[in-house]
Amino acid sequence: MASKIDNPLSIRFVIPEQRAFYLQMKKDDKLVAMPNIEQDELDSFYI
Repeated sequence: MASKIDNPLSIRFVIPEQRAFYLQMKKDDKLVAMPNIEQDELDSFYI
């Protein structure tokens, strides 16, 4: 069973700002980091 620390929405009273912040954090966790591209590789895209 998950603890209340692991799932902050399990507590009874959650203000809308807390819920929005938590949902934004979950959305941000799904994002993939942008790859590092060297300048010469970048230049090859614009030939």
